[in-house]
Amino acid sequence: LIEQASKVELAYAGTDRVEIERYSTRQRTKIPLIGFRGLLRYEGKISKFSEILDAGAHIHIGGATAFGFGRLKII
Repeated sequence: LIEQASKVELAYAGTDRVEIERYSTRQRTKIPLIGFRGLLRYEGKISKFSEILDAGAHIHIGGATAFGFGRLKII
């Protein structure tokens, strides 16, 4: 899969950095959440990765998913 992934190219990257804060009642302090959002477009043979990408879209992979992050949408 690593060899096949090296043949897939990033055709477009339109991202921006997002910084928000949440309050932790357990720690009694504000906690920063920093990440990226935007659009990425890949070109190449990605059919081998479709099952992995579909699973990621359904389970919301990534950190801080409980706070709305880690979402993946396949178009």
